[in-house]
Amino acid sequence: MCSISSRLSDFPAAVASVSDTKSLDSRDRPEGLKMRIASAFAYIAENTSSKWGLYNGSSRGYALFRADEYGLMESIVRKAPPEQTDFYALDIGCGNFQWGTGLAKHFDELTDLPRPFTLHILNVRGEKYLEEPVSETSRCKLYKLGAFKIEELFEQFKSKGLDLENKVDLIVSRWAFRHLADPVGTFSQAYDLLRPGSGILSIDGFFSLDSGDVEDIKLLDYNERMVRLFLDTKARFLFRPYEYRHSLGHFMLQRPDASKCELPMKYAGLHDVDYKWDIGSRCITVFSRVPQAFDHKERLDLSRYLDEHPGESVIQGDQSFYESLKQNGIIDAALIVPFYTSDLPK
Repeated sequence: MCSISSRLSDFPAAVASVSDTKSLDSRDRPEGLKMRIASAFAYIAENTSSKWGLYNGSSRGYALFRADEYGLMESIVRKAPPEQTDFYALDIGCGNFQWGTGLAKHFDELTDLPRPFTLHILNVRGEKYLEEPVSETSRCKLYKLGAFKIEELFEQFKSKGLDLENKVDLIVSRWAFRHLADPVGTFSQAYDLLRPGSGILSIDGFFSLDSGDVEDIKLLDYNERMVRLFLDTKARFLFRPYEYRHSLGHFMLQRPDASKCELPMKYAGLHDVDYKWDIGSRCITVFSRVPQAFDHKERLDLSRYLDEHPGESVIQGDQSFYESLKQNGIIDAALIVPFYTSDLPK
């Protein structure tokens, strides 16, 4: 896929500083990783606008899964219990704020919503934003938060007086996590922001390594590794294969309950990569992961289904999650298949 550097980064006290917890905790990031995060953030925070025009969103969203993201947020509001009057949507790595601005416009134009409420639309990016960060419309409170250190979600929101743990109804992110030094740790934080039982995360793929992978890095299937990461959460989710400009697949997850994200891994090191990887931090974090029961299963090859359904969208994942989204017109995928051949109907 891409060329890489031939050595592991210097990573002072990488393992010694990690506590003996059973699951990943971004607060356990070793000092070397914290330094890389700080360096990457300092570089991007010098800018005052996003250069990633292709993935900055539009007036109809990012179209991850070819989904109607604004319709999804609308569906969440309509189905919520009547006592809920505050809703939260978050765009992580929001480009030039197109997604959030379009979402506010969508909600302000709706005429048949069931009750008064406020939709808080939080847009965060590493680049500076020099204008007023908060504005309000008839139904929405729009936050445009620049110079935001994305890899420290909880600390950054709390510093701005926002306590969002267990409150966010929808998180979207397009082509942002792949640029982070620790996208896995940031993913874990984002998961814990979701509203238990209903909150949805829609995101595209990013890179990570296991401690034994360094020699075979160019041969790894990173979409398969992303599927495994999502399986590790034990939440129901969907995966859509996607190939364009070295992008990885699309993923959509729904948080099942109030349990925090528990990924069976620990920090183990950093691996440097060159610019051909299109990773802003120029590194991939390495983890030591505890093997899981599903690891030995054969991953389903979608090629046969793609051949049988030419021109149609074939996705993998949880059947009930898929059906709930399709019935509400959120996604138009023609076929949903399980992850493993052993799970297929005979």
